[in-house]
Amino acid sequence: MCTVPGLTQVLRVVTEVAGTVTELVQCQVYLAMSDIEDRHARAIIRLVLTAAEEDFSAVTPDFQRFVASVQPESSE
Repeated sequence: MCTVPGLTQVLRVVTEVAGTVTELVQCQVYLAMSDIEDRHARAIIRLVLTAAEEDFSAVTPDFQRFVASVQPESSE
């Protein structure tokens, strides 16, 4: 399962690619970030991982580390 801070949505999709039926899992994470200079301004960041169902659990830890690393950049 894909669990990260923020609003998380997991979707399962079945599609056909080059005549082969493929099952995909997509984890969408929405993060609200405050502007570091104006705390009243916000941005919503959408991060998405899509993988074949059989690969999803193997790549999820890297995605979780990536999401945890996202932060506003200082203007200095």
